[in-house]
Amino acid sequence: MKNKILMVIPSYYPAVGGAERQLMGLAKELSANDLDIDVVTRNIDTSPNFEEINGYSLIRLVSHIPKVGFLMKLFIYLLTYHAKYKVIHVHTLNSPAILCALFSKIFDIPVLVKVTRSGRGSQLSRYANSFFGKKFFSILKRNTFFVAITPDVYSELVAMDVKKEKIFSIPNGVSVQKKLSKDVDRLKIVFLGRLIKRKRAELLINSFQKIEKPKGCELLIVGDGPERKTLERLIVDLNLGNSCRLMGSLSHNESLKILAESNIFVLPSDSEGMSNALLEAMAARNAVIAADISANHALIQDNVNGLLFSDEMSLSKQLEEVINNADKSISLGLNAKETIDSVFSFSVISNAYKNTYDVLSSAKI
Repeated sequence: MKNKILMVIPSYYPAVGGAERQLMGLAKELSANDLDIDVVTRNIDTSPNFEEINGYSLIRLVSHIPKVGFLMKLFIYLLTYHAKYKVIHVHTLNSPAILCALFSKIFDIPVLVKVTRSGRGSQLSRYANSFFGKKFFSILKRNTFFVAITPDVYSELVAMDVKKEKIFSIPNGVSVQKKLSKDVDRLKIVFLGRLIKRKRAELLINSFQKIEKPKGCELLIVGDGPERKTLERLIVDLNLGNSCRLMGSLSHNESLKILAESNIFVLPSDSEGMSNALLEAMAARNAVIAADISANHALIQDNVNGLLFSDEMSLSKQLEEVINNADKSISLGLNAKETIDSVFSFSVISNAYKNTYDVLSSAKI
């Protein structure tokens, strides 16, 4: 008989963001490896309440009151069906994780909570910096296990007095692209992400303006957000209208197509967890350039499978290096893809989770 695993996430397909894509890839791979997966989420539109997708079951709970309504329906679902599950895997650190932690204590079911980011503005920091947050987090650390996707997250959990034996270090995963076509004669540099301040797309545009570029080289900014108007004005002010394009929000498949055709990917964010966009860019054999922050060290070995930069000047220098040295760019891209294939592909990550579920199934709560 298969081990039955319950995945809990507040929003899910057809609403698809980074956390949702991670769960979609993981659930598909785990189902293909003989695990019985149920995904429980809230129904936010007219989608069916039940679907079979890629070998796993998707259960959408109808809740007319956002957040609170989902918690109520999740409570009823857990109360009714908890006996079916060997492990509950929660893909958020907010209130559904606390509810599942209480069920863990009452019904002796191991709960695994995924933590995707540490530092300023993260959910962990909000727990650590408020009176009630500390009280709620004490429930979590007593009754649950944690997945730390980066060494930073691991260190912050330990600093918040989570026992090391309750933390599993498992990074995000990515689907490996097979067909890749690179045009080395028409360089495409890509940024992919929300247009918010911490993503620092403005820094990239300024650096791009300062470098010597071959004819036809262009910068594509994929994404949308509150900084879009600022970036539009910057592009006009720097006279980059012919070489820098704001693409707006694209579907995931459209974004993957751009990554498959691009040569260079830049992640200038000053704060990240483990970036899905960076994983996908490396899987697409791009030469990647990323900010020299701790979260990126888990993926990038500087000057081997990518380049790290510290400020606007060093970003300009790194851009010029990969633009003017085709052999270097190709080598970085090949090494990046090898890193993904051997360490971060969903086939590798799913095996790590499968082993973790086995450990938790026999763990003392």
